[in-house]
Amino acid sequence: MVRVRVRDLAGSAIPAASVCVAPEAVPHALECAFTDEAGEASLSARTGDWRLHVGHPDLLAATWPAPDDAPLAWPAKGGELELRLPRDGMELQGRVTDVRGSALPRAYVVVQRANDILAVAAVDSNGRFGVRVPSGRMTRLFAYAPGHARRVVYPYPPDAALHVALIAESTIKGRVVDGEGRPLAGAWVVSHAPLAYVERERPRARTNEAGDFVLGGLTPGRYSLYVSAANARRVEPVVVALPYAATVELAPIATEPGHALALRLLDPSGRPCVDGFANFEGPGGLCLSRAEGWCSFGAVPPGDRTITASCPATRQIRRTIAVQGDVRETWTFERGGSLMGVVLDDANAPVADAEVRAPDEDLRTTTDTHGRFVLAGLSGRRVDIQVVSLDHHDQRQSVEPGAEARVVLQRQPAVAFHVSDRSGRPVQGVALRWDLSSVLLDREGRGSTANLVATASEHTLAVHSAHGPIPHIDGGKPTLHGASRWQPGDPQPIEVVVASPERELRGHVRAADGRPAPDVLVLASPTTGAPGTCERSMLDDAAALTVTDARGEFHLGALYSVAYSLIALDSTGSAACVGVDADDAGVTLSL
Repeated sequence: MVRVRVRDLAGSAIPAASVCVAPEAVPHALECAFTDEAGEASLSARTGDWRLHVGHPDLLAATWPAPDDAPLAWPAKGGELELRLPRDGMELQGRVTDVRGSALPRAYVVVQRANDILAVAAVDSNGRFGVRVPSGRMTRLFAYAPGHARRVVYPYPPDAALHVALIAESTIKGRVVDGEGRPLAGAWVVSHAPLAYVERERPRARTNEAGDFVLGGLTPGRYSLYVSAANARRVEPVVVALPYAATVELAPIATEPGHALALRLLDPSGRPCVDGFANFEGPGGLCLSRAEGWCSFGAVPPGDRTITASCPATRQIRRTIAVQGDVRETWTFERGGSLMGVVLDDANAPVADAEVRAPDEDLRTTTDTHGRFVLAGLSGRRVDIQVVSLDHHDQRQSVEPGAEARVVLQRQPAVAFHVSDRSGRPVQGVALRWDLSSVLLDREGRGSTANLVATASEHTLAVHSAHGPIPHIDGGKPTLHGASRWQPGDPQPIEVVVASPERELRGHVRAADGRPAPDVLVLASPTTGAPGTCERSMLDDAAALTVTDARGEFHLGALYSVAYSLIALDSTGSAACVGVDADDAGVTLSL
């Protein structure tokens, strides 16, 4: 065993901290434990590269080694580690359960901002978790549990009552073979899923020696499977309709032969280029370079291929390669030019988190807290930059290479808001959508943003929670999207009253033969369509979900007095979708 000690910066022991060990570059936890009263936890000894994730409601979450540092080998049996965490950041807490409300004690959550992992935290025996992450922009929270499909929500701080319900997983099993029907080992099967997966999170699996693969932890929906290997590929994707809580076994997936193309990318000093990329047009035409700088394409069709490669802080390389067989080449980049500068507002104050773009060079960066930026990897010629900040007008500027840029942004008119419920109490755990901008609120329900279209006669307003849109009162009635005729100079803050989730909905699901349908997944999402219409929302858009009992009955609580789309899915692939009006109290769905 390996002992892990968790302390605050003053050296005090921190009990009940979540400690999870995960493999390099994979957020899925291998093992989690909680610290005892002495601030210590024991984890199994293991081999390979790893990262340790520590979370606690009162301490800023930490990853060790840090994400930008190289991973370390796990200490030998009997080793010890000590981590010290500051008391900082914003708190995210909540509960992870199954759809019937039962705790999932082996679940854990991963908090991300963009593609950066901010925290990994286990849930306790009651399914509860608590973690602190850096304050700032909106985050995404992924919840995982064995035997269940992962789910993503978008918590808006502060949120003290986040509830994530996980459904039973669906699975795709299959075999990949070559053109003669022989098993193809080591092939990658990557799915383009129906939900909002980003590239690094797409479900993927590698075939074993028998050519078999398993894609588990999936939600129901329509999947497209792409197959590639060093010397074979599948031109057209395999489309799979995956039911709820089911396992689909596919017929063998046949591939076509091709050639292997491997590039080793080196920076100007001759060291491997990490986080570089190369791409060409066509399926499978993008790869990222890893620790040794290798970037490999599998099963490239014969013919001329024009490849563009990039490495941070260098000039791009663009070459055409004649692919008639396997290709292995080493490409060394030249050092690129860089542009330094500062972004200020019209009061000469630095503008943090502004995005600085060089569109012609396909480069971008953001300013630090002092408004300064460095744009590296330029070609060396005169560069046109564009600076974008949420609270300011965009600014375009042409800069000579080697010069220091000074960009001054004009502030836009600010709009302030106060969000409360019908009784006047501030609402927490929501954010506003004002035209094209998101407005985060403090614990008093207050927030502000720049008005992006100050001259418009009308602006759109919507309210969102971690589980999707929620209604606000407009003209005495709940609505998901309202219009505001606010103009600069009008009284502020704009008062927004959020509707209360006081509605209950009960119903039955019937099979095709009219008998009750048990264990059917039922999803409910607010709809902006005409009353009685149905919009087929995906799982991540569902405001509420449950499963039917042995009598085929279901109950959904804490709904709003607006129209909803209800979707029912079973393990055979049968589905039903109906629209429910704002005043409906019961409904029957037939599969």
